[in-house]
Amino acid sequence: KIPPGENTKPVLVSCGAKDPSFSPAVMKSVADAIAGPVEFYCMAEGTHQLMLFHTEVYSDVVQKWVLRHL
Repeated sequence: KIPPGENTKPVLVSCGAKDPSFSPAVMKSVADAIAGPVEFYCMAEGTHQLMLFHTEVYSDVVQKWVLRHL
């Protein structure tokens, strides 16, 4: 296990702006606590479970992120 502050690998932290469970502010604080190359993505119309409820748009976000880090 590696503490978040010692991370060196790319991390994508994502959320939906309309997520009732995890607000963008909470998820941004999670992203800010992780060291290394971290990207924060907040989908303006997103709710909870981006891959389940916003599959097409979020799949594109993930694919582009993966291709940048391969």
